[in-house]
Amino acid sequence: MPGPGMELIGEEEKREVLEVLESGYFFRYGRADDPAFKAKVHKLEQAVAQIAGVNYGVAVNSGTTALLVALGGLGVGPGDEVIVPGYTFIASLSSIIYARAVPILAEVDRTLNLDPADVRRKITERTRAIMVVHLLGNPARLDELKSIATEHNLLLIEDCAQACGARYKGRRVGSIGQAGTYSFKICEAIPPERVDAFVRDLKASFRVASEVTDTGLAKSARVSLGLADLVEKRNLDAVAIEDVSEELHRVLGLRPCLYVPALFERAVVSMEAEVGGAVALLMLKKLSRKAPMYTEIFTFDEVENCLLVGHAGIHDINLAESKDDILIEPDGEYVESERDSCWMRFRAKAGQVTLLSLFCDVDRFKMVISSGACLGGKEKLLGPPHAYLKLTTPLAEFFEKAVKTGMTQHWAVVHGDVVNELVALADILGVDRVLI
Repeated sequence: MPGPGMELIGEEEKREVLEVLESGYFFRYGRADDPAFKAKVHKLEQAVAQIAGVNYGVAVNSGTTALLVALGGLGVGPGDEVIVPGYTFIASLSSIIYARAVPILAEVDRTLNLDPADVRRKITERTRAIMVVHLLGNPARLDELKSIATEHNLLLIEDCAQACGARYKGRRVGSIGQAGTYSFKICEAIPPERVDAFVRDLKASFRVASEVTDTGLAKSARVSLGLADLVEKRNLDAVAIEDVSEELHRVLGLRPCLYVPALFERAVVSMEAEVGGAVALLMLKKLSRKAPMYTEIFTFDEVENCLLVGHAGIHDINLAESKDDILIEPDGEYVESERDSCWMRFRAKAGQVTLLSLFCDVDRFKMVISSGACLGGKEKLLGPPHAYLKLTTPLAEFFEKAVKTGMTQHWAVVHGDVVNELVALADILGVDRVLI
């Protein structure tokens, strides 16, 4: 998750690079009496040390090397055990192994950082150090971990590669243990200050259920901001998230479900890795100039000729009648396994709508197009964002024709009538179309 601005290169950055090239000194060392030698590395070391609030800083080629240097500088070596979180980047483990020490995995707590209670259980007579990893910009419980280290005469090493600039009770992470390491690699965590500002805005703008914790809201915010940054960095128009993937949940801890304005100003988002759904959303957005909604059919009412549709995941809140109708609550689909995840619940506003499903049937793409009206009123579902649609076509006919096309259960829905535009677009593209 790249930090904001990392990819922006302006005149200032260009001048700094050219100054080095023109100096003729391409290494950290040079003649101090030569005005051409700018000592860029040394100045960076001094600046980082000053920001971190420590006496010294040493620049190396990577975060992995920084950890290895820290271990070596503190005398950690063959036979020593170093307690490290089981959930971390591989560098935390590999640096210990390179130092010929033994990594001892400890559990993480709900913050995804080292659990002090399990750290205490893992201490043996061979334990030499505790390596704490501040994951995803979130500082670990340093007071407790430092107390344990002091009690057992252990070293405390801070891996801050994903938490550059973060503070713990007023102090910069990396300045609290015997050694701390930073990394300027582009794929590091979103700064905690940005997450905090986003969370404050969410709390000020929407209702938040009492079950949602500050920690959970921050984690959900960080993942959603990360998706927005990815869209901006890659200049994407559409994204298809595999939001039910075990890998996504294992890596991110939860799925992105919170509205980020910059994300939906640029792109549309489908779930379940459905590329056809993402393209359908993009078509509706371009044709209607309104926010589309990714949905699946939950249930139906034959008497009212209505469908209840919706989908868990991240949605454009401009679909809601008003901000007052939006509630941030725990992600109902993962409330047991991921207690910190949360989504934004609302019912889509009333108005005429167009429905579109785009999929590939063996070797040809098909567009299935329908229409109706989104009915307003009270929520029909205590769950993810949803809409209650009264179809133009009788329900039995709708289902019969839809099934015959071979389509999936997913529909892109948008307010407004763009049926004729979709028909014309299908003809231009040479795509099969079915009107229901």
